[in-house]
Amino acid sequence: MHQLFGTHCRHRRVAILIGKYHSLTSQHQMAAIWVAFGTGKNFMYLDINAICHALGKDRSTALPMFHSFTGCDTTSAFFGKGKKSAWEAWNAYVEVTEAFNNFMNHPYMTVTVNCKQFQLLERFTVIIYNKTSSWTL
Repeated sequence: MHQLFGTHCRHRRVAILIGKYHSLTSQHQMAAIWVAFGTGKNFMYLDINAICHALGKDRSTALPMFHSFTGCDTTSAFFGKGKKSAWEAWNAYVEVTEAFNNFMNHPYMTVTVNCKQFQLLERFTVIIYNKTSSWTL
């Protein structure tokens, strides 16, 4: 049986839904997930299945952490940098996906300056501000 899930969402809920997509579809293989997004002339329907397929599993599941790290309702954004700059940095430094997913899977893990996840996020932050930086870990 083909199942259709739908809701009206704001951007943060879309990020969370995309992050949970793969666990949803493992339980409901035939699920077609659509989200009504925006208002007025900016209103549109988003095909969550297509977005997750285009992003791939790793980036889809990492998206809520990316959203949190780069600024959301409860965390400040980087000074002078928005989601577009952060997205471009993620495209330039896909290695940080490992850190985002690690924090998604282990939200209470201890982080030190010397741990790999911290170093990946540190490098990502540098790239947000300077995509041509030669600074390495």
